[in-house]
Amino acid sequence: MATRQQNELLCRVGPETAMGNVFRRFWHPVCTSAQLPKPDCDPLRVRLLGEDYVAFRDTNGKVGLLEELCMHRGASLALGRVEDCGIRCLFHGWKFGVDGTIQEMPNYPDKNYMSRHRAKAFPVREAGDMVFAYVGPAELEPEFPAFPFIDVPAANRTVIRVNTNCNYLQNLEGGLDSSHSSMLHSDYLRQDWRQNAVSTAMDDAAPVLEAEDTDFGYHYSAIRHVETRDGKRIDNVRIMPFIMPSSRIIPGRRNISIGGPVGGHADMFIFEVPADDENTSAYIVIYGTKPVDRVAALKRLGLDNPKFWSETDPNYRMTAEQGFGQDRTIMHESWTGFNGGVYIEDLAVIGSMGKIYDRTKEHLVPADRAVMRARQRLIEAASDVGNGKEPLGLHADYSRLAAFDGDVPIKDHWRELVPGHVVTSAKA
Repeated sequence: MATRQQNELLCRVGPETAMGNVFRRFWHPVCTSAQLPKPDCDPLRVRLLGEDYVAFRDTNGKVGLLEELCMHRGASLALGRVEDCGIRCLFHGWKFGVDGTIQEMPNYPDKNYMSRHRAKAFPVREAGDMVFAYVGPAELEPEFPAFPFIDVPAANRTVIRVNTNCNYLQNLEGGLDSSHSSMLHSDYLRQDWRQNAVSTAMDDAAPVLEAEDTDFGYHYSAIRHVETRDGKRIDNVRIMPFIMPSSRIIPGRRNISIGGPVGGHADMFIFEVPADDENTSAYIVIYGTKPVDRVAALKRLGLDNPKFWSETDPNYRMTAEQGFGQDRTIMHESWTGFNGGVYIEDLAVIGSMGKIYDRTKEHLVPADRAVMRARQRLIEAASDVGNGKEPLGLHADYSRLAAFDGDVPIKDHWRELVPGHVVTSAKA
């Protein structure tokens, strides 16, 4: 279990916090491109790491990110007019470009003043159907990462944003935990649970976990061994990378697909971006070797049901008071009672922990090794940044990131299945 001090360090991401300082050294998605659909469209409020910003797309199609409150008298620019290659504050009409330059000051049209001052603007990159921003120290801005999904054909990628009312670490740890899949996702991954049969590797609910530190964070394998009732031996290897500070890749099976045609495969790169200590925006990028069927992907995740989520509003709608949408009358046929998709099941159990889980009360077991390793890496990064060093993962080659999930004979070391990863400390 974590100490109270460790839990506070890991969960608090606001200005001048240890973990907030770590997160501010990285690029993060702040919205999807679809949320700023056309030039001069409505601006968008952005909450990131406990601070407020406004994103807008100007007349030329370029995206800017500014502090939300106008530098003049503090009115929200999210109420403003987006026009003529800038965003105009409604209060006194001051207008700013995407780079923060003051373009107009109707109540004080002094060009010298305008040339000496500008609104606080932040570096922005639009890539992979998302808008990324860097909000850390300007002199320490890193290169924009070459994420593996950016260069795939547009048809082979789709992006889904889901806002949840809990701390980022709960989302991250839930996604890094491999053993829960054999229980929570029984309806999808071990469909013979009703007959108490053994038919897939996912019937092994206690996989052997091995982890190694890498230059981007760490990767681990969950190795499952199962002998079915007909005597068939199944060996499954599932390799997942943890990418600093709060991302992961969920591998698609190499003989099935996630939201794509049979014969291809699609992985999910997930960013868990803290809005603040108690709210998180997950950006799910589904990408692969074949075109991705967004409708099929949403259905598998359970996001095709408007009572949980909709395309027009990225907020997860269920609460504890609503039982997170669980229907206990169908639990004879649906293992969880959600009967709605794997991600809806994840969101329910993660949300049930509260906004910030008290990790001093937990009791960890070997199956939680990946969760423990993520905490260790984050605490190490906080220590490094606090001592004036760069956080680990900042300059890794993101283009070589990979994940794997397949039934394979265990002959060589599992790291051979992800040869592009740079291992910095082999502790498997």
